Amino acid sequence: MLENAVNYNLQGKQFFQSKNYENALASYNKALQIDKSIENAEGIALNLLNIAQAHIALNQFDAAHSSLDEVLDNATGLFQADQLAQAAMQKSLIFISQGQSKSTGEWINKADALCGDACRQKGLILNIQARFALDEHQPDAAIDLANRALSAHQKGMLVSEMANSLRLIGEAHLDKQLSDKAIPFLQEALQLDKSQGLPVKISADLLLLGMAHKDGKDQSAVFFRRAIAVSRAAGDGAGEQRAAYALDSLAAPDK
Repeated sequence: MLENAVNYNLQGKQFFQSKNYENALASYNKALQIDKSIENAEGIALNLLNIAQAHIALNQFDAAHSSLDEVLDNATGLFQADQLAQAAMQKSLIFISQGQSKSTGEWINKADALCGDACRQKGLILNIQARFALDEHQPDAAIDLANRALSAHQKGMLVSEMANSLRLIGEAHLDKQLSDKAIPFLQEALQLDKSQGLPVKISADLLLLGMAHKDGKDQSAVFFRRAIAVSRAAGDGAGEQRAAYALDSLAAPDK
C-alpha cells in the first residue's frame, strides 16, 4: 500500500513538473487516500501540501486554502511543527500573490512562530518575510531578513533558494537607489539560477540587472532584451511582457 502511495506521489510530481496540473491533482489525491487508509502522517501532510500547490497552479485558491486548512486544523494530531509551518507558509504565499498585505503578514508570522529557530523551512520563511518587507517599502528590513535566509540556505546548500535570497538583497538595494550595491548580488543570483536551469528566475535576474543599469540606457536595454529572449523561449508570457514593458520605458522621454 505504502509503495503505491509513493508511486502516485512521484507520478504527481512528474505531471506537475510538466505543467499537467489536473493530472498531478488526480495522482496526489490517489496517494492521499492510500496514506489516510494506513495513517501515514508524513504522506498525508505531503500530499495535502502538494494538492494545495496544484490548486494554486490552477488558480483554484479556495481549494488550495481548504487543503492547507486540513493540515493546520490537525484534527487527528498527526502533523509535526515543520508540516504546520509549511502549510502556514503556503497560505502566506497565496495572499502575497493576491496583494493581501494584512493576511500575508498574519500567516507568515504564524509560519515563523510554528517553525521556531531551527525547522527545515526557516530559510524559506525568512525569504518570504523579506519579500513582504520589500512590498511594505522596508528595504533595510528586507536586506536583514534575506541575509539571514541566505546564511540558512548556504548551510543546507539550497542553491535555488540562495539565489532567491541574493535577488531579494539586490532588489532591496535598488529600492534604496543603490544600484552599485545591487549589481553584485543580482549577478551572483543570475549565475546560480543559470546553474539550476531556471528560466523564470533567470529572466527576473536579467530584468533587475537592467533596472540597475538605468544610467546607461544601452546596457540596460541589452539586459531587457536578454530577459525577453529567455522568457519567450521558455513560453513565459508574463515574464516576456514585463521585460518588454521595461524596454519600452527606456524610449519614453525623460520627465
